[in-house]
Order: sequence, then C-alpha cells, then structure tokens
Amino acid sequence: MRDSFPGFLTASVNTVILRAADDLEVSPAWQSMEASIASWEDRLPGEDEDLFAWLQGLSQADQFDLLAVCVAHTIDTQATREESAVHENAHQLAAAVELDMADWWQPTAGSYLADVPKARRMEAVREAVNQEAATSIATMKKEAMISAAERHLEGRRWLPAVLRRPAIAAKEVLQ
Repeated sequence: MRDSFPGFLTASVNTVILRAADDLEVSPAWQSMEASIASWEDRLPGEDEDLFAWLQGLSQADQFDLLAVCVAHTIDTQATREESAVHENAHQLAAAVELDMADWWQPTAGSYLADVPKARRMEAVREAVNQEAATSIATMKKEAMISAAERHLEGRRWLPAVLRRPAIAAKEVLQ
C-alpha cells in the first residue's frame, strides 16, 4: 500500500498476507479493529487536501489513537520456531501495551484446535482443566475430540505458549 500527502510526504507500508483463522471475522479482536477503523473513517475529512490541517487539529490523544489503528495493520508477529527474536519482540510489544491475548483470542476449531495434533489438544485441555478431562477425550475421533476440547476450553482463558506473556508462561512452567 502506498499513499502520498500532496507535495510533502510519502508513506509506505508493506502488506503482509496472513493465514487467517476460519473464525477470524467473529473474533473480538477483529470486531474491535473493524469498529475502530469504521469510527475513524466516519471522522476523516472528505478531501485529501484537508487531511493535514485536520490531523493537526486533533488532540494528541486522538492523534495517538489514529496512529495506533494505522500501525496495528503493519505488525507481523508470525514466525517460525527458529525466529525466536520475533516472538521476543512480540512479547515486549504486548507487555508495553498491556495486552493479554486471553481477552482477544479463544481456542476454537477454526482458530487452533483443528490445526494441531491430538497430543496438543489433550495437553491444552489438561493445562486448562485437568488430567481427567484430557483423558476423557483421548479415544475420541478427530472431529468429536476437537468439539469436546473446544467445550472444555471455552471461557478458560487458555492460550498456547506462544501467545502467553513471558512472565505468565514462566510462572506456569514452575507450577
């Protein structure tokens, strides 16, 4: 994406295409982002040449809010296991903005459970509920197991390790 402000500024953003979860559009994070975008779109001036003056007239809080909405689309925290620096940077950013992914993400068939092995689904249920619950799903066929795991995990605020804050992840390892 490339946009220009007439005569004095050019900004560019590298667009990253992400593999989206099947249920992304119904997630609280997606809906919140869409609402923020719609709110700012309603406030934008009608003519491009009015944009800079309009931006200068915003309060500092509104300027930061608009900047946050724009920048949020440019942050890519997907990485391979070998790219641990990306995960570390993502954790630092989450800590800086006091982000708790459990407020925004939930393990569902579409977001996680259908894409991980049986052992990982059982581990998630064991971590979130208990060993008995994990054992109860162990012999189920894949689709039934995914549905049962989804029910067990609903509302539990369980996150895969990569989405947990480091302090939270370290505390859980010690338990």
